[in-house]
Amino acid sequence: MSKLIKEEVTNLLKEYPTMRDDDRTLIINVWARDLERHFIDPSQFRTFFKFYKAGILTGVETIRRTRQIIQEKNPGLRGKEYHKHKELEQQWNEEISNH
Repeated sequence: MSKLIKEEVTNLLKEYPTMRDDDRTLIINVWARDLERHFIDPSQFRTFFKFYKAGILTGVETIRRTRQIIQEKNPGLRGKEYHKHKELEQQWNEEISNH
């Protein structure tokens, strides 16, 4: 986790307490600030943000978890990093079980 994102999320949670229980609004605000840092007007994405917040668009974590499940069951769909991640996961599990 980068220091910048940690500070940004902390500041948003302090400034807007409703975001403490609303990941979609938090994500939209982080993305809007990302766009501004790259000199892109976030208002150009207003419809996207509105749909994301309303839950019309599939959530980021849902997509990620679904990809993981599919790749676990279908070796032909695994990326280049899959085996590296599995080896690290196995090492961590062994370390945890040894302590």
